[in-house]
Amino acid sequence: MSNGKVRELILSTWRNKVLPDSYPPLERLDVPSMQAYIGAVYAHLLTTLRPVLRRWMVPASEAQIESWLRQLVNKSTVFCAMVTAGEIESVAEVAEAGVSIALVYWTDHAMDRGDRAMEEALHRYLHRHWPAIVEPAPAPSAPPALVRTRTYGLERLRSVIEQLTAEEDRPFVMREAFIETLWREMEVARLSRRYREMEEEERALFWARHADELARHTVRMNGLIYVTSVIYALYRRRDPRLPSLAAIEEARRPIEMLSRQPSLAIRLFDDWGDRLTDEGKVAGWDLFSINLFNQPHPRYLEALLEVGDIDGRSRPPLMEALRRRDVEMFSEIILQEVRRAYRACYRALPDALHPFLRLSQRVMEAGYANIVGDLAMSD
Repeated sequence: MSNGKVRELILSTWRNKVLPDSYPPLERLDVPSMQAYIGAVYAHLLTTLRPVLRRWMVPASEAQIESWLRQLVNKSTVFCAMVTAGEIESVAEVAEAGVSIALVYWTDHAMDRGDRAMEEALHRYLHRHWPAIVEPAPAPSAPPALVRTRTYGLERLRSVIEQLTAEEDRPFVMREAFIETLWREMEVARLSRRYREMEEEERALFWARHADELARHTVRMNGLIYVTSVIYALYRRRDPRLPSLAAIEEARRPIEMLSRQPSLAIRLFDDWGDRLTDEGKVAGWDLFSINLFNQPHPRYLEALLEVGDIDGRSRPPLMEALRRRDVEMFSEIILQEVRRAYRACYRALPDALHPFLRLSQRVMEAGYANIVGDLAMSD
């Protein structure tokens, strides 16, 4: 990642475009120090993830590994270093959180690219650890040896989470990573494949049957709560007085709020940024994933707004902005909804729970900056 791109991402994330108090005022930002911090995290991630990808993604060529690595490290650096913003001095710990983010992201991305061995490995892994939630995997179609190889990255993810989290926080973080994010992403990959294989006249029936299910998965799977929780776990290691993630979950309001308007906003930002790559028409990006801006079916849009709990008065203008692909208009409408939700949540919660919400705001800021998309992130 070039110094110019690092500086651009720092400034775009730090401007508090989502909420006014996610970061301290911009004039207090020491850009050179922040660049150095991000550069150190980036270098650590690069060194750590290269051998992981080589072992995990057999039989990929070295050129493929390096191409994937740039994309993976750029995105993960933004979502760990920019959220901690230099407040956690240990580059190694921040980078390990970035490794966990990268492993989740790449598992999803490999499935989107059509890696059936990754999908089968994930399905078997999830059923083994969460049999009450995930049904047994269907008959295998990928080579068993390759499925075992793909399991390596999932075991590595579990190991990193175990290292980063206190015992009382671990079940929540594991569930956010593997169930709320990866299981939902696996279901979306399957629905996307089913949609892609359909004839045009069959697709109306697809939306009638699957719009609600797809909306629930795509809104919740974006990783907002996972990234917030794994970063929050680092802060708790330094200050055990902070409430546990179990206590935050028990309070219900924070997770319920983040699962609605903020998660929908992240989904819209991500879909806009990735609309070209998700269509499967960009050279070197052989993937397809349902994307609102590529498949703007009214039934799906209605389902998304329902899952995101968007105020009835905001729905008509938001639907119109999304249909017109007016990014400025839809961003402003959805951000108004996000700000309203955060304000209500802060008023309802004790001060002790506010640090978790504040970190989630920073993930939101990074998500908004990510509107440039994965393709630009890989440059």
